[in-house]
Amino acid sequence: MLELYKDEFIIAVDKSAGLLTIPDGYKHDLPNVKNILKETYPEIFTVHRLDKETSGVLLFALTAPAHRAMSMLFESRQVSKEYRAVVHGIIEEQLFKIDFPLLINGDRNHRTVVNSEHGKTAATQIEFISSLIDKSLIKAYPLTGYRHQIRAHLAVIGHPILGDQLYGEKKALSFDTDSRLALHAHHLSFIHPFTQKQIDIVAPIPDDLLILMQ
Repeated sequence: MLELYKDEFIIAVDKSAGLLTIPDGYKHDLPNVKNILKETYPEIFTVHRLDKETSGVLLFALTAPAHRAMSMLFESRQVSKEYRAVVHGIIEEQLFKIDFPLLINGDRNHRTVVNSEHGKTAATQIEFISSLIDKSLIKAYPLTGYRHQIRAHLAVIGHPILGDQLYGEKKALSFDTDSRLALHAHHLSFIHPFTQKQIDIVAPIPDDLLILMQ
């Protein structure tokens, strides 16, 4: 697991697709990033999470004060996040915002769903990069931070992420990377709460996602 950034307060790693962020509530023996880091850092605190299927920048705190400070940054939306995704279909607009209200655990499959009555305000900025035949490579900037937000927002506009077994169309899911979700947390940026320096952490785009657009 590649270490992307580390100081006395925080550590960021490049999480692989298929690896849990934290221990599973039922299957405690499944590999996860937190337990792997605990082998080197006895004190490790979860700041945010990535879905098991998502790869990319994942940040942990190394002290309790750092955990509190970084958690506040995430909660107050002072952390900028950029994702890369390959989606079904051709994106027509260069830059646009998806702002359907979202309800977490909104159906029997525990999905995040659009719900105008009970959902919370949610927004995801989408930037088109390129397209090939029947798929598009995009940047996604979640302006709010709800579970499965990017996946739900892209699915509702008719452009589900490739390999998304939960939100995509079942008939169009499989591709050469064994149905790995084509979503990658590429860039995380924030003002360090202790040093006041601008921190930019980048996880390289995985080869399996790059291959999809060739």
